[in-house]
Amino acid sequence: MIIMTENEYDNFVEKLDELAESIKSWNKKDAQELCDLLNEFEEICSDLNSEYYLDHDMSTHGIDLVQLPTLEIPESLELYPIWAVDVSDNCVVGSCYKFEVESLNEIKEYYEEQNNGEE
Repeated sequence: MIIMTENEYDNFVEKLDELAESIKSWNKKDAQELCDLLNEFEEICSDLNSEYYLDHDMSTHGIDLVQLPTLEIPESLELYPIWAVDVSDNCVVGSCYKFEVESLNEIKEYYEEQNNGEE
């Protein structure tokens, strides 16, 4: 186990708190920005938890994916893991540990193709 000084720990926690505030106050303009923040947050938590046996995650810093700032997510896509939509209809999708950006129109088209194939 690697030993971390109290100052190093405080720096990690401060960085996570800063990222958490940026995530919770995202301006809905660029999904890639939110995606990058979420992935950076998860990467730091993963490093802390695996190298130092600490238990940090989104919830310990007040982040709830369901409560992220977002434009309206279509109800017809509620089963798809869309966490946020920006002004250009780009979506932050995925699960903890791996967030990506996808076009809302492409997701809709995918579901339309799936529904047409079932008929």
